[in-house]
Amino acid sequence: AEAVRLAPGRADLLCELGESRHDLGDDETALAAFGEAARLEPHSVRPHWALGSILARCPEPRLRDVAAAVTHLTQANELLGWRDAECLTALAAAYAL
Repeated sequence: AEAVRLAPGRADLLCELGESRHDLGDDETALAAFGEAARLEPHSVRPHWALGSILARCPEPRLRDVAAAVTHLTQANELLGWRDAECLTALAAAYAL
């Protein structure tokens, strides 16, 4: 969080923050960090994939949003040229929810 404060506008640092907060179970902060990273770098796969994965599987019902998960995972797959099996699987799983 300190790195993000010292270097605002760095999508890579926001993604690192998002991953660390998600690992600690703080999905609300993780979603905010990944959302800002996606806004700053809309053509970056990492924040879209992370947002989609968390939004689809979040244990907190008020944070879960399957439609938004599908949107972000579709964006990630488009950016990857529909060639990444793991990302395709994440999208298929979101559709199955």
